[in-house]
Amino acid sequence: MCYQLLIESLSQHGRDILAEWSINERSLPCVDPEALRRAGMRAGDLAEMKKFLGLAKRPREFEDDEEPNGERTVAAPEPHFASVEDAFNALSLRPNAPAAVVLGLSAAVKRYNEAAIKEGLISGVKQVMAGFGQSVDKSRLPLMCVLGAPGQGKTETLNFIRRIAGAQKLVIEVINKHIKSLELRLECKHVIALFATFDPTSPYDVVDEPAVESALCNRLLSNYVGVAFDSSQSKRFDNMTLEDLTEFVRRNEAAKCSCAPCEVCVFLLVDEVLKVGAGREPRENVSILLDAICTTQHSALEGKALTFAVVTSLQVDGIHSCVTTSSRRPLHSIPLYPCRAADIDDLVGEMIECAVRSNRLEPMGAADARAKLLWPAHATGGHFRSLATLWLFFIQNPSFFTRPQIIRKARTAAIILDVMAQRLHKPTLAITETAHIGATFSKQGVSMTLYDAAMSNAHGVLYEETDAMDHLVRPCVMPCGLSERSPFEGDTAVAQSIVKLWARMHNLLTSVKANTTKGWEMGVPLLEVVASTLMYEVNGKKLVAFCDVWRGAHVQCWGGQKAKLFYRPLGSGCVDVYKLGATEPTKAADDAALRKVCESSEPTLSRAETPNYPSIKGAHTPSGLSLEASSRW
Repeated sequence: MCYQLLIESLSQHGRDILAEWSINERSLPCVDPEALRRAGMRAGDLAEMKKFLGLAKRPREFEDDEEPNGERTVAAPEPHFASVEDAFNALSLRPNAPAAVVLGLSAAVKRYNEAAIKEGLISGVKQVMAGFGQSVDKSRLPLMCVLGAPGQGKTETLNFIRRIAGAQKLVIEVINKHIKSLELRLECKHVIALFATFDPTSPYDVVDEPAVESALCNRLLSNYVGVAFDSSQSKRFDNMTLEDLTEFVRRNEAAKCSCAPCEVCVFLLVDEVLKVGAGREPRENVSILLDAICTTQHSALEGKALTFAVVTSLQVDGIHSCVTTSSRRPLHSIPLYPCRAADIDDLVGEMIECAVRSNRLEPMGAADARAKLLWPAHATGGHFRSLATLWLFFIQNPSFFTRPQIIRKARTAAIILDVMAQRLHKPTLAITETAHIGATFSKQGVSMTLYDAAMSNAHGVLYEETDAMDHLVRPCVMPCGLSERSPFEGDTAVAQSIVKLWARMHNLLTSVKANTTKGWEMGVPLLEVVASTLMYEVNGKKLVAFCDVWRGAHVQCWGGQKAKLFYRPLGSGCVDVYKLGATEPTKAADDAALRKVCESSEPTLSRAETPNYPSIKGAHTPSGLSLEASSRW
């Protein structure tokens, strides 16, 4: 069965699960069907998946504890491991874990965050080292964390810490500098990173894993040994603690490197810590897990054993509540930013060069391919997973790559427009995840929390920056999230008109190369319309100043008089825009004629030639000179 036939055989529910966890043809063989079952995939879809993976049982194949009639017998529980060494020896007999699928994009995109990750990691290590060999209050020792919405690179940041020698070298230098300042005869010589994840590849199973610390130990040790994770083994770890596991690994690595255990630094990297929030007491599970991690870090450092923890979470409010509010421990953010515009340009260039070097793209076609890639790449807003999807789409056949078609659907744009409007009105906007957004652009005032919008991946909203200390986030948007929408009846008239105008903008700026310049001529005034109208909707219906739309712009003064330019909704005054589709600006001799011109329901731009202000690109109003480029919606 080919992959496409598999997808067609799945229910929409099954396809949604694959899409939610970004499972594709290349990564599917590395996914355990049991993990998909725990993620909620239905039996029929699982059966199709097993057929595709060649795991379906033949008639006479049965598991050891399964009878031919399909009934399952209860196997005797395996005894608890007597020690970490006992667990290490037992796990070493298990099958090796499948090799991880690493995209070329991963290294390319992470390069653009490398400096920020290193700076955040090093500053966090410096703060945590305050507890080295000292009896300090837990309020002084932060837990390092990487926060963000799905697909923004949290897991890859942990992989960067565990795999990049340069980052570990910097950690060793910082540690040794601090130790030297204490005049101790000690030196860090080696860093070992232990990794565990609670994502769908090894989801938390409340039945198999009633003790979350045991579940963590099983994942960490399985990863350290390099074997496939088995949740049924977690109960066998109940007799050991995370501290026991950490010290065993420290001694084991010291023996390998011919150094003392105190010269080995252990990093505990735990991905998706809030995913253990299942069962009867979800918050309690999360608190137990985080307390175990923080306590292990604290007690180890107090005893001069180098141990640092870094966790990731989808939820800023949730981890702040469990760590800072409940446990009185601070959080330290390792920043994670979307790719900047210049970085996306570099990345597209790298994609083209890679295709040419591998002879998958003729050099003569490089310029055309770059032009086709730039728009969809920038439309992702620098979202890592969306860039990865575009990368895979391109490398399948670079020579015949065509820009992905925009399929517009009538879905609410209230959420993405609200974020755009608030960021335009206040560029430094930082709000809590529990803040409700969308009501301003919904006819019925429907809204949702910022967290729900970002987690759904359906509204084009992501996090540009997170602040774990104050549990605030700075939201941003993926432009493609608006391009894929058509007017939605449940949105306000303003929202529906902006969606129409945005579609017009998209067509203007993605047209053939010869029309691009003309597209910008028409497009810039229309963007002013969008920006000023969005700001007008969220600022209490106040006039929007020209300098607020064009931040940093300088307004020229005439006749020694200072002029402040404003945008106003059409109907309250004149307007200075091209009529949509026109090739020449509309001219009018007086204000009355201008007002008549501006009765159009479409955005228009006209050059005012009034007796008072001849040939000035603005409209004369009783209050003075003003530039008005908004519309009546």
